[in-house]
Amino acid sequence: MIVSIPLIMGLKVKVSGGMWYTRYKELLTWAISGGTSMKIYYQVPKKYRQGFLEQQIKYNIKNIIVIGLFIHLTQVFVYLSTKGAPFSDDLLVMRNYYRFYEFVILVSIPYLLFMVGYVKRKVNEHVMISRIIMGYAFLLMFWAMGVAVADQFQGQDVVVYYVAIFFLAIAVDFSVRDFSILLLVIQCIFIGLLPMYKGYIGNSNEVIYSSFQYIFFGVIIRYYISELRKKNFVQNTKLEKLNDELYFLSFYDPLSQLYNRRKWEDEYHKMHQKAIEEHQPLDVIITDIDYFKQYNDSHGHVAGDQYIRDVSKILIESTEGYERNVGRYGGDEFALSFYHLEPGEICKIVKAIRTKLDELVVEDKFQGNKTRFSMSFGCCRIIPN
Repeated sequence: MIVSIPLIMGLKVKVSGGMWYTRYKELLTWAISGGTSMKIYYQVPKKYRQGFLEQQIKYNIKNIIVIGLFIHLTQVFVYLSTKGAPFSDDLLVMRNYYRFYEFVILVSIPYLLFMVGYVKRKVNEHVMISRIIMGYAFLLMFWAMGVAVADQFQGQDVVVYYVAIFFLAIAVDFSVRDFSILLLVIQCIFIGLLPMYKGYIGNSNEVIYSSFQYIFFGVIIRYYISELRKKNFVQNTKLEKLNDELYFLSFYDPLSQLYNRRKWEDEYHKMHQKAIEEHQPLDVIITDIDYFKQYNDSHGHVAGDQYIRDVSKILIESTEGYERNVGRYGGDEFALSFYHLEPGEICKIVKAIRTKLDELVVEDKFQGNKTRFSMSFGCCRIIPN
C-alpha cells in the first residue's frame, strides 16, 4: 500500500517526449520521490557519451572478473567439501545440488575466459560487451538463486540471494532497465523452483514476498548509483579539461604554442642534470627575428603575431627527431636546447631552420609588398660538470 501511493501519484505526472524507457525512468523517479516535483533522471551530454561508455565497460569488466573469480573459487571449495560431508541425507536433494554446482562451474568458468578474450578483441563494441557481461551476471545470480534454494533445504535464510542482488546493484553499472529485467527473470526461475521442493521447504510464500522486496530495493539502489555515476563522470571530465587548460596556460606560450620561458628553463635544468650524470654534451641555440619591431610597427600586431606562429612552426619542424627543448624566450626571441648531438650537428639544424625561413614569404594584402625575414643565431656547446 505504501509503495502504491507514490506510484499512483506518479501516474498523474505529465511526462514529455522520448521513448517508453524515458517515461518509465521519469515515472520511477516520481515514485521514488513520493510524487513530489524532484527530478533525478540525468542524461549524459552527447559529447561525453562515448567516454562514459568506455569507462563503464572498463569498470564493469574489472569488477565482474573479481566477483566471478571469487565466487568460482568458493564454488569449487564448497562442491568438494560437500562431497565428503553432504548436508542432507536425501539423495534427491544432494543429486540436484551436485548437478546444479557442476552446471554452474562448467558453464561459468569457460564463459568468464571467453568474456575476457572477447573484450580484448572487441573493446569498442560497447553494446555487445554489455550484453555479454549481462549474461555473465545472470549466471552469477543463477548461482546465488541455487544456493538460496539449497539453504532452504537446510532450514536457513536465503541470505546469499539477497546479498547478490545488492552486490550487483552496487558493483556493476547496468542500466535500471537491464538490471530490472535480470532480477525479474531470476525471480521467476526462483519462484518456479520453490514449489518443486515444497516438501523440503517451510513457508515458501514468505520467501517469495521477501525476495520481491529486496528486488525492489535493489532496483532503487541501482537507479541512484547510476545517476550519481553519470553526474560524477561528467563533472570529472569537465574538471580534467579545465586542469589541462590550466596546465597549458601555466607552461605553454599561447601565441607560439611553444614552452614559455619558465617551462623552458625548467626543462633545460633537467636536461643539464642528465648531461652531468651521463657525461654527455649539451647544445643551446638562442635566436631572434631580425628587425621584427619595425615590421610589427609598420604592419600591425596581427601580422607580427602570425609571423611568430610561422617561425615557431619552422623551429618545431626543423628539430623533429632530436631530443630537444624548444621555447619562446620572450618577444621575438626563441631558445632551443639539445641533448647528445653529434659534433657539428647543431650547424645542420641551424641550416635547416634558415632554409625553411628563406621559403617563408609574407605578402602585404593591402600594399602588395612581399617581405622576407632573417634570424640571428647564437650557438653554444658544453659538457656540463
